[in-house]
Amino acid sequence: MRPAGAQATAALPRVLIVSTDYGPPWNEGEKNIARVLDGTLVEHGWQPSVCSRRDSTLAAGPHHTGSPWEVAGALRFWVDVARAARDRHASVIHLLSSVSSALGVKCRVIKRLSGAALVLHVTGLAWPTRGYRTLLTADRVVVGGSYLQPFFPDAIDLPPLSPHVNPRLQWDARHPAPLASPARLLYLGAMEPVRGVHTLVAAAGLLGTRDFSLTLAWNGHGSADYRRRIAEQVERLGLDGRVRWEGGGHEPGRLYRDHDVVVIPRASEERMGFPLRLIEALSYGKPVVVSDVGEMARVAEGCGAVFRREDAGGLAAALDRLLGDGVFYRQCVAQAYTRAAGYEPARTVHQLAGVYREVTGGG
Repeated sequence: MRPAGAQATAALPRVLIVSTDYGPPWNEGEKNIARVLDGTLVEHGWQPSVCSRRDSTLAAGPHHTGSPWEVAGALRFWVDVARAARDRHASVIHLLSSVSSALGVKCRVIKRLSGAALVLHVTGLAWPTRGYRTLLTADRVVVGGSYLQPFFPDAIDLPPLSPHVNPRLQWDARHPAPLASPARLLYLGAMEPVRGVHTLVAAAGLLGTRDFSLTLAWNGHGSADYRRRIAEQVERLGLDGRVRWEGGGHEPGRLYRDHDVVVIPRASEERMGFPLRLIEALSYGKPVVVSDVGEMARVAEGCGAVFRREDAGGLAAALDRLLGDGVFYRQCVAQAYTRAAGYEPARTVHQLAGVYREVTGGG
């Protein structure tokens, strides 16, 4: 006999979350959104499951042109998604996807073959985008940032979800940590040119006698060749004693707590112009220095500084102000906690559960 709790869960309406790449390490945006939904939707009246693609080509990048074999593989995956929705009796398919020329065809195949309601959740851009609306069929569209709204003017704009948001945000906000000496700077993310790590290292070389250390925490994605280029740049600028490398097995919460300022020198607008790292850093009360890509400047307003992408001098000036002006630093800490509270994950999950009810006629 099944336990009462299991019976209650089985009776809930079901949603199939589609994330092309799903599984540890939990260090990339789209699959972390899926992870939060998979772990919390039951609390909001929905039974979730996740469908992912084993032969994901995530590492190929958003500008990758697929071969005929890869296109055929993608089509098979869309058919598999529809089959999984039928087999699992899903009322709703929650499709996480970038905007690309194949988007309309993808949605049409999945919806037509599954018979389920389709919620399209757009998380970024993947060129080319021409013709993305061709054959597009979705019951509701959600976008992860207003920079994506022009593609879907009637979409719901919801912030991204991260499992690494500070669970002690409210307590920590009442006990903010002071700026350490030497100041500890953190970059956490992929090693690829589009992330702008070279700009951050160049800026560090311009900080002169400012007392600081810089941690480069590589999450495992990107290019070993680019990592070598960064290491050579560090050596060339004489920053060996200031720069520390952290491997891919790190725990994000520990890194945020152990540092004073988080730098996002650039984001991949194609993948996610509203990076999870930004919300995570703010939830730990960390002032941020970000470039003018995607949603970052808007979200970071008052919580640190914004510089023009690829401008090492502008980044250095922003860091110099944060590290040299204690009053400004403390103001940014307080505003970071306040801003992060507005992106509390449970609020977004509750809104998505409401979208599911709307598209299935459940209220």
